Amino acid sequence: MRTRSLVAAAATAMALALTVIPGSRLIADTARPPAEIPDVLHLALDRSVPEADATVASVDKISLWFTQSPQMGGTTVRVVPQGGEPLDLGKARMSEADDTLIELGVSGGLAPGSYTVHWRAMAQDGHTVRGDFSFRVQAQR
Repeated sequence: MRTRSLVAAAATAMALALTVIPGSRLIADTARPPAEIPDVLHLALDRSVPEADATVASVDKISLWFTQSPQMGGTTVRVVPQGGEPLDLGKARMSEADDTLIELGVSGGLAPGSYTVHWRAMAQDGHTVRGDFSFRVQAQR
């Protein structure tokens, strides 16, 4: 996935970042383990179910995995049918098992048609990112 490649490249760059030690010159910090690198990368959507541009038979929930844990106070997920108004599906919730997974239940499923998911998420550092993707629910035969 492109997002994972960008995150890996940024993490490598961070590992080689310059560090200022008070009272000394700039030095390259190549010995710092990746776990100690500050988490300054911005939050991004990693993947979703349904996937972007997918055609599915049914949908009982929308699942969004992010590259880091978002702040729920600044995170929203809206589902909008093509040519319609946002559906009243309640609030999205963070998974108890995975703090990078945000889920929105779809009680009773979605009628056949095209839908766009509009999401907004706030990173732990306060930066807000947003995006959208579409999918289609296929009519049952």
